[in-house]
Amino acid sequence: MKVFLAAPFTSFLQKKKGIVDTGFRNKLQKIIDLISQSGHTVLSSHLRENWGKDLMPPQEAAPLDLDLIKECDLVIAYLNSQPSGVFVELGWASALKKKIVILTEIPVAELSPLVQGLPSISDATFLFFRNENELLKELQRVLG
Repeated sequence: MKVFLAAPFTSFLQKKKGIVDTGFRNKLQKIIDLISQSGHTVLSSHLRENWGKDLMPPQEAAPLDLDLIKECDLVIAYLNSQPSGVFVELGWASALKKKIVILTEIPVAELSPLVQGLPSISDATFLFFRNENELLKELQRVLG
């Protein structure tokens, strides 16, 4: 199965180094590793753009992400309190009728009402977690 990982990117770029913050990168890498170890292919702008080292201009990155979402079987979206393009990717995924799993530390009732409403228009599931171990355990369960 092809899995598109939607997660904040540019909001976690370290300004001086131009690469994703190490702590956030490590968290995402564990998610990527779990998806891969479960036998799935990970599609991700983070990987494509080498964690910020090969950052693409928006007019190139946006169409590529849309194409990857069209190609994938599942979208896993990591939501946190940072505003990000993940909301746009969720819109694309729901419009394309993709299965969606939303990973969040934010209680669902505190998310945007439109995000809360995604399960009413698409095959979307929320996985609320309190810590990294809980996140990985729940994601493993979903991935089988």
